[in-house]
Amino acid sequence: MRIRAILIVLFSSVLLSGCVTAKPSFRGLDRERPQIAVSLAPIMAGERQLSAPNPTDIGFLPGNADDPVLVIAQRRGQLVWHRLSDGASGTLLQVKRIGSAYMEKGLVGFTFHPDYPNTSKLYTYHLRATRDGGQSVISEYRIEGTSLETMKAVDQRILFELEQPQEGHNGGQVAFGPDGYLYTAFGDGGFQNDPDNRSQDTTNYHGSIIRIDPDQPSAGRPYGLPADNPFLDGGHLPEVWAFGFRNPWRFTFSPSGQMVVADVGQDALEEIDLVVRGGNYGWCIRESSIAHQRCSEQAQGRDGTDFEAPIYEYTRRDGRAVIGGYFYGGSAIPALKGKYIFGDHISGALWALDLPTNNGQPAAITALGSFGGTWTTFGRDLDGELYVATNEGQLRKLVPR
Repeated sequence: MRIRAILIVLFSSVLLSGCVTAKPSFRGLDRERPQIAVSLAPIMAGERQLSAPNPTDIGFLPGNADDPVLVIAQRRGQLVWHRLSDGASGTLLQVKRIGSAYMEKGLVGFTFHPDYPNTSKLYTYHLRATRDGGQSVISEYRIEGTSLETMKAVDQRILFELEQPQEGHNGGQVAFGPDGYLYTAFGDGGFQNDPDNRSQDTTNYHGSIIRIDPDQPSAGRPYGLPADNPFLDGGHLPEVWAFGFRNPWRFTFSPSGQMVVADVGQDALEEIDLVVRGGNYGWCIRESSIAHQRCSEQAQGRDGTDFEAPIYEYTRRDGRAVIGGYFYGGSAIPALKGKYIFGDHISGALWALDLPTNNGQPAAITALGSFGGTWTTFGRDLDGELYVATNEGQLRKLVPR
């Protein structure tokens, strides 16, 4: 069964011992595609090569471009920092009540306030242990401390909680958009095939991306609702920005402010979506661009014209679990400038995508090659250079070849 095979690979560091190569190989369809020469280099902190157990998200402390500080979320709940210049390190946060870190549970994402350090706040996405499928929790913390070495996340304020019905498709990402609002992606909460049709059910948050304002609490809520959210007048829950996703593990924003999400597929296709306000992305009536036959009952009376089309999709010839990345904004690899970098967890391949203007327009991709990594997440530093992490804890930086 496909889902079981992927979960064994995707979430078991015990069974895997894959090693990331510095130089890529080009396999299958990538041999025929345009290629850009890149390598992967170890990340050094002082004289020490960095690694981390089960990294789920990586980023950089804002405001430290001249003396970069790498921040790593680990599935067991630790948020740790490493100063790259001298190797100093510490723990910023230990999330409580993680319980099992099986599958997409544990600490899966973090982001800093866009006005950091003037507004010294941190936001996290973790899966709290419960007797059932767990509970997704979005939290805000205040950062205290007069120096990096004394910096700690304190005074947790819970912004949002979502009960999870099953193991799997629980996690996602939390990030601020260029509009200053906080976005969070939720999977369908089902082990496979979305058995309860949650992604098309407009009375719940599963399979959705929500958008809130944590700086402006409103009556009855610890957050505000942006005035231009698409469903304030009904038709869906007011926090929802877009819906119809299966497992939107990672998303990002283009230099022009467009939202791009990588949605992990079921049986046939992996997809990249250009997310628009109020958009319905079809799951589980549709898997990427094709009808999903196991959801035929939900599909009755639907011709698919109300679904947003993916801008890119790939088959099992390229991989089996898409991992979204970031737009490259650095200077070390000019050929990547402005391109969206993403990969596949199973095949270890990396690609660069040129973003089309509108949905329905096919995107062009360039092959960067396969490096053998079981990618779990990407990161971007303050100069726009990109990083990638594997489930086994290997951390690498994209460099020219």
